[in-house]
Amino acid sequence: QPAATAAPTIAAPKEPIEAIKAALTHSPTRRYGQGELSKIAENLDPKSIPAVVAFVQTLPTSPDKNLLITAITNRWAEFDPTAAIAFAEKLPTGATRIAAIINAVKG
Repeated sequence: QPAATAAPTIAAPKEPIEAIKAALTHSPTRRYGQGELSKIAENLDPKSIPAVVAFVQTLPTSPDKNLLITAITNRWAEFDPTAAIAFAEKLPTGATRIAAIINAVKG
């Protein structure tokens, strides 16, 4: 008999993209998924930011993508506010861009 699949857990910093994929596809409720995505972003290793940002930019436009962009920008600003602001300023005009800029500035 196959083992039951457990709900996704917080990723180790070395596997954030896989954790994001799991949270996007296996979250039983929207609120749980958003909380999981926020936790992943909050715990990102600074070295993983460029790869995670590149991956997130490939996702279709959605509230989850917007949440990830703003949460990642907030985390990025903790250790490299200049890069976080530069990234946020290049986002398309809209609420996500504004939120990302605010997060980057307040870092």
